[in-house]
Amino acid sequence: MTMLSPIGQLAVLLVRADEQDRTSARQIEDAAEEAATKDANDRVAQIRSKADAERDGAFASGIAEIAGGAFAVGAAFFPAANDGDHCSQPSAADRRFDWNAALNGCAKALPGVGTMFGGQYKGVADRDDADAARFEAQSQADIRRYDRAQSDAQAADQSIQRVEQFLEQTQQTENATRLAAATFRA
Repeated sequence: MTMLSPIGQLAVLLVRADEQDRTSARQIEDAAEEAATKDANDRVAQIRSKADAERDGAFASGIAEIAGGAFAVGAAFFPAANDGDHCSQPSAADRRFDWNAALNGCAKALPGVGTMFGGQYKGVADRDDADAARFEAQSQADIRRYDRAQSDAQAADQSIQRVEQFLEQTQQTENATRLAAATFRA
């Protein structure tokens, strides 16, 4: 390994100082990126949780409506006695199927089916919104990484230009010193 001249050592120090500045800036950017990613992930998790809760709530509500309608349909098989005596058994003529009660039960159950299916579709749509938010956060992170890569390239180029300028100034100073010394001797 060859020893660097004092000028070369100064050039190396300039490059190291620039690299340390970029490293410090990168650490700050990394912390900001990590915080942004955490916030985006938290937001996506909240959207997913809300979607799941709405879907589950719609399912439970739909089941309850369907059960209520099913009980009403079941009551159609057991018509009440017409004489007001609730303890006596109805006669064979009174034991006919109550179509009105059955249709009312179906009318109560069908909205429950709609609630269940509607809740499922709404849950899927909300989960799609969560996925869209996740993809948006990922695209923003990709843009920040791209910008950082460009910034790093520009910073490296500027560092090289500063070293070149330093070396040119040093060379010019050395040449001027030699010219002055040559002129002084003559």
